[in-house]
Amino acid sequence: MSLLRGNGHEEMRGALPLPLRVLRRGSHLLALHLFVRRATTREDAVRMFGLSLRVPPTVFHPRLYGTSRFLGEHLRGRDLRSADVLEIGCGSGLLAFLAAQGGARVTAIDINPRAVACTEDNARANGLDERVSVIESDLFERLPPGRTFDHIIWNPPFYRAEQSDHASRAWNAGISYEVISRFAASAGPYLRPSGTIILVTSSDAGQEEIYSLLGREGFTPAFRLQRRGLFETLSIVEFTRGGTS
Repeated sequence: MSLLRGNGHEEMRGALPLPLRVLRRGSHLLALHLFVRRATTREDAVRMFGLSLRVPPTVFHPRLYGTSRFLGEHLRGRDLRSADVLEIGCGSGLLAFLAAQGGARVTAIDINPRAVACTEDNARANGLDERVSVIESDLFERLPPGRTFDHIIWNPPFYRAEQSDHASRAWNAGISYEVISRFAASAGPYLRPSGTIILVTSSDAGQEEIYSLLGREGFTPAFRLQRRGLFETLSIVEFTRGGTS
């Protein structure tokens, strides 16, 4: 068992007992077949945090799992006035919009062209298109040279599985967490000296690997918030370059 220390808190992580792991796996498969696959093949409309969102097929649905709501609640509690914020993997735009409502200037990127169009449409529908700009990009690939941000926020794909299409890119990070590795190796030049990377992670998949990959690139983690459930614990972790936060 390991500890992630920061801001006076300790996050304890350990493997679930075998019966709970089996139950968790079964519930995950049930949810996958009954809800997730169906939701990724049809257009849906949802309302979250007072925002009206259209979610087309292949775009990450913010209500399927608790990570979007958890990170969204955290962003709503932060002072983002005049901050420059980058959201990686914007999906339907929920987190970008919450940051914009908090006063930030937001650049939202996604590799899925349907997600880019979706975020643009949802920004207009919610009156936030002047505060949110959207770019189709594989991570930082198409950002303007020299562009830097106060905060980079990401609800990352953290399942250890191959990415086979746009829908799977919202969930799977590659067999060896290639997406997380590429992000960690590339993020530095886009982050201002006092800037932070804000991630939500799950004890159900890959926390240690994610922290380790960022640590190898000189980023120091600090635990901010935790939500314990029956089968998993969600954590919001902020990374800064060097030192402690």
